[in-house]
Amino acid sequence: AQESRGLGDVYKRQPDMVTIGQGAMTQSQYRAQMFLYAVLGAPIILGNDIRSMDNFTLSLITAPEVLKVDQDPDCVQGSLLRAVGDTEVWGKPLADNTFAVVILNKGNQPSDGVVWIGDSSDCDGSCNGGDFYPASFQSAHVRDLYARQDLGVFKNKFNIRVPPTDAYILKFTPL
Repeated sequence: AQESRGLGDVYKRQPDMVTIGQGAMTQSQYRAQMFLYAVLGAPIILGNDIRSMDNFTLSLITAPEVLKVDQDPDCVQGSLLRAVGDTEVWGKPLADNTFAVVILNKGNQPSDGVVWIGDSSDCDGSCNGGDFYPASFQSAHVRDLYARQDLGVFKNKFNIRVPPTDAYILKFTPL
């Protein structure tokens, strides 16, 4: 995993404007783009015509819990924690001592996204102390930030089926 540090706006890698709402991608692809921008802490610069946004676009770019990740006061840029096949797991520590995670499926088939919460004996060898290392905890409360829905408490690992070219943005609260 790459190390992330709060380097301030001057040193951040900042992607270009978001293409959400321009009509060239699917809703799932727009979600994936928004969630990645949020975990990167990137500025949300719209590239669409705001006068003609549909309800989906407006709800996506104004999703309050997703924007809270993007605008976290610690300004830590998220990083790629693991990539297995077409599935990537991105993570970012937040100012409230929780963690934001994006599970991205870049493929054309559904995939299983796994987040290793702690050092687990059933780890596939890619977790090395868990995805939140050096933080050490074995269970976490997980919330889907876009759906604004609590998913429950998970021990050692969390897994979710991710539709093709889609993503989830989640918040892990250590217990």
